[in-house]
Amino acid sequence: MYGESDMVKAGGELTGIGFDYKVAKPLKLYLNYVDKSFADSSKESEHIMAGIQYKFSFDMF
Repeated sequence: MYGESDMVKAGGELTGIGFDYKVAKPLKLYLNYVDKSFADSSKESEHIMAGIQYKFSFDMF
């Protein structure tokens, strides 16, 4: 996935890219990167996020 946006604040821009991988039927891994750029460089930030999704199965019968 990829996204780009002009933010509501003047002089701001947001760029993000992400990846997900299905390891097994109940398990997915996620990795995302977000870059926030502003005209004022002291407010700029970069974020890397990782996640795991596991779907539990509670079959009783």
